[in-house]
Amino acid sequence: MIHTIVFAILIFLIAINAIPAQTLIFLGDTQSPTIIDKNRFVYNNNDSARTEIYKTILGLEKKDAVIHLGDITALADNDPSQEWSDFDNFKDSLSQQKVPLFAVMGNHEYMLNPTKAIESVQKHYPEKNKSFSMHKFGALAVIIVNDNFDQLSPEFIQAQDNWYRNTVNELDADTSIRYFFVCSHHPPFTNNTVTGPDSKTKEHFWDIFYEAKKSVVYMSGHSHAFEHFIFVHGDQTPLDKTNRFFPELKHTIVSGGGGGIQHPLLIGTKKRFEDIAEFETEIRPFHFFRISLTHKGLLGEVVSPFNQGEVLNFFYLRN
Repeated sequence: MIHTIVFAILIFLIAINAIPAQTLIFLGDTQSPTIIDKNRFVYNNNDSARTEIYKTILGLEKKDAVIHLGDITALADNDPSQEWSDFDNFKDSLSQQKVPLFAVMGNHEYMLNPTKAIESVQKHYPEKNKSFSMHKFGALAVIIVNDNFDQLSPEFIQAQDNWYRNTVNELDADTSIRYFFVCSHHPPFTNNTVTGPDSKTKEHFWDIFYEAKKSVVYMSGHSHAFEHFIFVHGDQTPLDKTNRFFPELKHTIVSGGGGGIQHPLLIGTKKRFEDIAEFETEIRPFHFFRISLTHKGLLGEVVSPFNQGEVLNFFYLRN
């Protein structure tokens, strides 16, 4: 009898340890390729990839929140559209599962007519009325910011900057928060051949993220690929793969593989920055990114929308 009870307790403890405490899903750039995209790059059944990504995320048993990193549609003012319809169905299905959805404002959320585009955004996703926010999920927190500086007034930029600094300081001081992440649309670092690193995003957001105590991952999209840059305190130069096990790394991850036309990256001797992603090709696969706080540490996974959500690559962000 005693052996049976002990065995049952062990099984229970193993099961508890196997379940992540919190799991967050990040996806970006689910827009359909434009005519210009199709003429310039290789079309790869992109709309089907978006459909499969939404379907795969909805099928995940464990997810505490979903964060879209921007560019839901190619042209936000083109409404109605298949992209908006797919997003609405995705959002409604998540709501039925009682999973919150948060979204970063991408540059395509302002296209082509900014006034009409924002009206469409607010119709389909009213929560976007506030384009910077912070959300807590147990011991994890996510900060969302708007880095479309060419669309923002000086007053908005100043208010967001002040709020962001205060929020980072509050999270660093919050004993209930173990780690936090920052999400913007434009990447502060990228080897993309179509769009370069955004210096304003780095100045306004990444530099503060880098100096914070509990910040671990800076997430962005815009570059339609997966990229992974790592940094140590005191050096803002991305490190190579030999340093990937260095303790207390700051991670900058680009996750823009949600269905938009796939962008070629600079690789080899042509790359701007050291990228430790396992994919060493110019074109990176469609994917979404999953972060889980487990009993072993903070786990990052690059997940394919195909093959029943195959994990393409995984690594620990913190042990």
